[in-house]
Amino acid sequence: MSTSIPATPSQATRLLQAGVLLLEAEAWDLALAALDRATSPDAPLPHLEYARATALARLGRPAEAADALLKEIRAGQAHADSFRFFLAMAAAIPVFAQLPPEALTRRVLAALDSAVGESGAMDPVHLARLAELVVFLLNDHGRLENAFAALADDEARASLLLIVDTHARHPEQSCAFSLTMAPGQEHEAARSLAAFLDVLGLASRPTMTGLRSLPVAPGPVPGSFVDALAREIAHDQTVWLEDNFDELHLGAYVADRHREDLVGPRPTDQHALPIDLALRYDDLEDFYARLADEPSRQWLVKLFAYRALGFRRVRLPRNTPAYAQGIALASSWAQPGTALPIRFEGLSLPLMDLAPAGIPMRLHASGAGLACVVVQRQYEYNQDGVHVAAAEGDVVIDAGACWGDTTLYFADRVGSRGRVLAAEFIPSNLEILRKNVALNRPATDMIDIIEHPLWRTSGKRLWYVDWGPGSRVADDPARFRADGECTTLSIDDLVRERGVAKVDFIKMDIEGAECDALAGAREVLQRYRPKLAISLYHRPSDFVTIPRYLDSLGMNYRFYLDHHTLYLNESVLFAVPEGR
Repeated sequence: MSTSIPATPSQATRLLQAGVLLLEAEAWDLALAALDRATSPDAPLPHLEYARATALARLGRPAEAADALLKEIRAGQAHADSFRFFLAMAAAIPVFAQLPPEALTRRVLAALDSAVGESGAMDPVHLARLAELVVFLLNDHGRLENAFAALADDEARASLLLIVDTHARHPEQSCAFSLTMAPGQEHEAARSLAAFLDVLGLASRPTMTGLRSLPVAPGPVPGSFVDALAREIAHDQTVWLEDNFDELHLGAYVADRHREDLVGPRPTDQHALPIDLALRYDDLEDFYARLADEPSRQWLVKLFAYRALGFRRVRLPRNTPAYAQGIALASSWAQPGTALPIRFEGLSLPLMDLAPAGIPMRLHASGAGLACVVVQRQYEYNQDGVHVAAAEGDVVIDAGACWGDTTLYFADRVGSRGRVLAAEFIPSNLEILRKNVALNRPATDMIDIIEHPLWRTSGKRLWYVDWGPGSRVADDPARFRADGECTTLSIDDLVRERGVAKVDFIKMDIEGAECDALAGAREVLQRYRPKLAISLYHRPSDFVTIPRYLDSLGMNYRFYLDHHTLYLNESVLFAVPEGR
């Protein structure tokens, strides 16, 4: 089980509920991962271990299943069915499964199974006492088998089994017995059997009444994230997709090349809980509840199911004929003989004419990138009458301008009366960005290029690695082989230093630095109340931390979620403050 922060009681309850639904869906690995996370030494949940044992048994791990059931029995939470399940798992442990039918251990387990099965409800103390008998057998079966074999005759063996049977049915009765030992073996046989019978004679206690039958754990609250995700995974577990890999963006699938943070777990892998273990479960539930419409909630469920099961199991809603058609359309805008070689992966960027899309501009870009930005309108949200976008005359901050496709898109949207502040600092990206802006003068005169990484504070020294559109920064040069140094700028300071009179729209796609950049924009967010389009996909925890930070500003944001590929990249959170 992965090391993680212990679940709170409410989180543990929800994890148990999710685990039960996954058991019903026969998703054994996923169920066990959820149930393991629900384990809490401080406040064990009733019947959690029974559920864990079910998953372990289905996964072929009987010893662990027996151990889980023993915990439940010792805690006084067990039902007769739990005990019989425990016996079945004990008998399935390899060392016992190999014993012959006449072995003492097998006979005792059969006698106990029969006794408990015939008696109906049994009090927890009795079940616990019988479980201790089985534990004794598990730990000392070798000596006991020898002692049983040393008994003089079948009558003696039958007498012993009668004692076991009587004890199982009537623990309050004494265990008086009379056995005949084989000559010369009395001492060893007597000692082993005395220990065995000592376990049988554990102090009898009054029978407890009112034991509840094992209840079915209640399902998640209808409409909750847990409920929706568990049901989605239950369905997706039954699916195998041959046409669901995003070859148009990623090329042919290669297991060693395509990371899990892009396409989910490899098809052959057994994977863990669908929710990244760094997340606080309740917080993700809160984000689901805060999303303002059903399409957004559906996206959240689909994306986390995809994180759990991967591209062979989960088809994202973007996978329609229009997706491939959009990439083909954008690629058709390339002008022959105009490719510009770039550093990133040895690629070239053709000169694209955006006039067919109604944008009188040209730029060096990729067809797949323009399909997201221009065809799908990645940084607009348009669902059921809700439209979130930059408008004519707006001031836009484009954080993560890269090669300039989003920058020029925003420039066309805001027009000559607007302004675009394009933040980009990676030298190879800046070279292309400047060329694309220069290609479109004077229509791009409203663009200011900001050659700093946006951060929570200004003037901080960072190191960067130049991976083109996937470039990263870190405050520790040992984190990766750095290509250079840079100095940060906060959005609050940027707006002051550039004399910006308002901010209407902020887009961020800065490879995991979104939280830091937003922390440096508190004054701008509260004063100008801009609409936001923030990438969430770089770190799973961003699905919690970014909405939670925005909520802390007290502006009652409406949240919407959209996604623009067939894999895990390009999830965008749209946030609209109250009154806009």
